[in-house]
Formats: sequence, structure tokens, C-alpha cells
Amino acid sequence: MIIAAHIPIVIQEDEAGLSSLMKWSQYAAVSDVDLIAKLQTYPNLMAWISGHRHQNTVIPIKSPDVDRPELGFWQVETASLREFPPQQFRIFEVVYNGDNTVSIFTTNVDPAVRDGSPAAQSRSYAIAAQQIFQSPVEMKPSGAYNAELVLQLTPPEMQEILQKTGRDL
Repeated sequence: MIIAAHIPIVIQEDEAGLSSLMKWSQYAAVSDVDLIAKLQTYPNLMAWISGHRHQNTVIPIKSPDVDRPELGFWQVETASLREFPPQQFRIFEVVYNGDNTVSIFTTNVDPAVRDGSPAAQSRSYAIAAQQIFQSPVEMKPSGAYNAELVLQLTPPEMQEILQKTGRDL
């Protein structure tokens, strides 16, 4: 299972644990902490994909149980085609590795920008907006661009099914 949502659940992991920049509304039916706890009950959840901040990051949401790593999942944020930098999009490829693990390959793609094309016009607007608003260009050390994210398969029934097929998902 992969969930695509506009807003990320967490922003970073530090000594204090997971922290969220996105303050959830006091009227929300569930807190971000409760949401993560609920999501960690689904061993088939592989990733939470989001945008909103227009940054490229990959954050592991670790399992609360060290004996059940399959309860962890990845949060993958993606940049925007609208803003500079980087004006990229991501592709995802899910592959069965044959050893009871699945890899999600996430690759950022730069669009081809030919002179006079709509992409070139978009890039010129994005650069101008970045210069006008003097937005800082940060390359965060926690940011990930291209990544292979590996997950343990569970339940055993899923492992058996995939071992029999022995092919990419």
C-alpha cells in the first residue's frame, strides 16, 4: 500500500524523535502522532508520498517494534515543477527483490527545457520569482534525491505468493 497525500506527516527525525512542521488543526479528527501510530499497524504500508513543501526528502518512519520492521514505512516528499530550484518530478518503481524484501526506487527527473518551450518559460518565471522573493536555496543534508528504499515483506502469505511468481511487482 502506498498513500499519496498533499501534506507530509513529519518533517524530520532528530534526538527528540519525529517532529512535524505542519501543525495539525485542533479540529482534526486525529493528531499526527496518532495517525503515525495507526499507520504503523498496517504491515503492508510501504510509503507516504507528499508534496506541499516542494522539497525532495526521504524520511524513514521506523517501526515502533524492533522485532517487526515491516511496521515501518517511508515518507517521500517531492519537489515542484513550478518552483526553482529544482523543477523536478519523481518516478517510482516497486521491485520484488526475491529475498522477502521489496525495493522502491525513487528517481528525480529533470524535464527537458528547450529554448522557447513552455518548460523554458516556466523555468524563467520560477527563477524570477525566486530572485524577487529572495527565497533561500537550501540543500538540506537530510534531503534525498534518488534512493532505493527497502522494506521487509509481510505477512508470510504475501512472501509465499511473491516467491511463487518470482517477478517484478
